[in-house]
This record gives sequence, structure tokens and C-alpha cells, in this order.
Amino acid sequence: MSFRSIFQHISAGFGVLCNFILIILIIKKSPKTLGSYKILMIYIAIFDIFYAVIDALIVPKMFSYNSGAFIIVSTNEALLPKSWLLIANLLYCTFFGTSMAVFAVHFVYRYLTVIGSYYIKNYDRQIIITLMTFPVIFGLVWFWMTHFTLTASDETEQFFNKYYYGVHNSASDIFYVGYYFYPEDAYGNKALHSRSFRGFLFQSTFITSSFGLILYFGTKCHLHTKSLSSKTVTSSSRFSLQSQLFYALVFQTIIPVFLMHIPSTISMCAAFTNISIEFISQILSCTISLYPALDPLPNFFIIKSYRNAITQYLTDFLRLLTCGKKHLNVIHVQSRNTSKI
Repeated sequence: MSFRSIFQHISAGFGVLCNFILIILIIKKSPKTLGSYKILMIYIAIFDIFYAVIDALIVPKMFSYNSGAFIIVSTNEALLPKSWLLIANLLYCTFFGTSMAVFAVHFVYRYLTVIGSYYIKNYDRQIIITLMTFPVIFGLVWFWMTHFTLTASDETEQFFNKYYYGVHNSASDIFYVGYYFYPEDAYGNKALHSRSFRGFLFQSTFITSSFGLILYFGTKCHLHTKSLSSKTVTSSSRFSLQSQLFYALVFQTIIPVFLMHIPSTISMCAAFTNISIEFISQILSCTISLYPALDPLPNFFIIKSYRNAITQYLTDFLRLLTCGKKHLNVIHVQSRNTSKI
């Protein structure tokens, strides 16, 4: 087992644990004023758990060369049956693409909440269900388009025969999804691969749209939250909670941006310009696996009720260890005194 696969399994385990703890905190320790938003918070945590599990089950790696950039799943490393690996790889790509849509709907809800929207007051549950449905539809479209534009083709098989098979795995051992922008013909001439380019345009449009929603509603939410601070003292507790939730969400969003989307965008643009940046591809699978593990942490540190709960749990645990150690020392001293008598 390679260092990369070990790292991915450890990250996945840590991600499942942290998100499971977060779900417990949301259910048990959330302020009453949090309301239905905790449903969306649990929604993110469950999303991260599934992402971590898929990562651990298929252990994907990245491969780039010239104008090709691919996510590869190998039967030698994956824990799933061979017949499931292509679908699992497509799901992995779908979770990657849907991550920003999940955060986008949270910013929409946060904005509607801080402005005291009529729809939140009267149709809260309906709004929650609608917002939760959007990433699902988004993901289904992403899965379908990725399957029809970025899976194996004659051109990509030619690429793998030339640059990958024989050196790494055989054709029957891997399943891949990705771009090959400029395939070569028999005479070495290159032309833009329309199938890969359509996939590139589709995914770029979807991710850009998600970022647009995040920036728009995030900015409006931030400006309105700041305006709450200038109101009466009676709104100070509400302002504090809204600020905590907003900044926790901001940092949760920043984590996948730096761990996933910026490196993958660099790799994708490099392939589009027919430049290979191999070291980015080598570390990308590791940084992506860190995302579900690190994503819950802003909630632990920023949201006061969760921070206090974790501090109390750790204090009780340390006290238990200390008391247990003292108890053992007392028994040890008593036994020595008894032996002298």
C-alpha cells in the first residue's frame, strides 16, 4: 500500500469521525434560536461523510501528461468490486462538483435568515427542502454530463496506451474520468477534442455559477449582519449567533476552495494549454481527501456553544484520566504499606 493510499484512508477516517461528532453537537448543543438551519448544517456533515467514504473505498489518484488530466481508480487499491468502480469514480467527481452548490444554498438561507425574510418566517421547512433538493439535481446533471463527455473514448485509450499502460497498470485494471484536450492523429497532428471541451465548458459553467451565488449572497449576508451590530442591545445575542454561523460557513467554504478547486483548476488549465504540471496532480488526491476531515473544524472553533461543549468534554475526559491515575497511585501506596506490615 502506497503512502498516498494510507494518507487517504487516514484522512477519510478522521473526516467521518469529525463530522459524526459535529452532527451530535448540532443535535444536542445547538442554541434554540438556530432553528431549522441545523438541518442544513447536518446536510453538509452527511455530505462530507459520504465524500470521505467514497474516497476511502476507491482511493483515486490523479494523472496528467501534456493535454491529458485524469482521475484514475485502480482495482489494485480500491475496496469495491471491479464492476462498481466506474460508477464510484463518477460519484467521486460528482461530489467534487457539487461541493460548492451545497455551500451556495447555505449562503442563500443565511441571507434570508438575517434579513428576516417573509418566506423563512412562513415557509421555513419548504425553503429548507427546496434548497436541499437543488444540490441533488445539480449532482444528477453533473453525473450525467461527466459520464457522456469525460469517460473513456478512442482518443483517451490512445493516450493511455502511449503514456500510461505498461508503465503503471494494464487497461483492465483501471477506470478513469477526465480531459484529453488535444489528441494526436496518426501523423502527430493535434486538434481540439470537442467531447472533452464540452465537458470542460459544462463543469466550468456549473462551478462558476456556484461561486457566483456564494459571492453574491455571502456579500449581502455579511453587509446585513454588520448592520445588526448598530441596533439595540436586545439584538446583541442574535447578532453574535448570526456572526458565528456566517464566519463558520465562510471558513468551511474556503477549505475546499484551497484544497480542491484552486489546485484542480490549475491542473485543468495547464492541460488545456498542453502543459503538464505533474506534481500538482500527485498531491491533489491527498488534498481532496483532507477536505471532509478539515471542513467541520470551523464549527468546532467558531460557534460558541459547540466550542464550549468540546472544551467541557475534554476537561471531563482529562479529569477522569487524572482521577484514575490518582486512584491507582493510592492503591499502589496502600499495597506497599500493607506489605511492610
